[in-house]
Amino acid sequence: MKFQKEYILKDVAGSKLIVSLDTETVDFNKMMTLNETGVFLWEHLEGCETGDELVEKLTGEYDVSHEKAARDVANFIDELKKHEIIY
Repeated sequence: MKFQKEYILKDVAGSKLIVSLDTETVDFNKMMTLNETGVFLWEHLEGCETGDELVEKLTGEYDVSHEKAARDVANFIDELKKHEIIY
């Protein structure tokens, strides 16, 4: 998976947000708030080439079925693509 631009995870008032480092414009539509699972997936996204790799990491860390993890990872990746964070 490839990132469109540089993004970072920021802690803002107790919430975890993905924000762009692009300082030319601020696109609030591309900001995302993450829950605990989303933070875990974000932190492992860069080292994974496929969604299946993320599923394996998620099932290794949390007590979750492979099917549930696969749905969560697919939804997470779809949201990142929808917000044009990855392609």
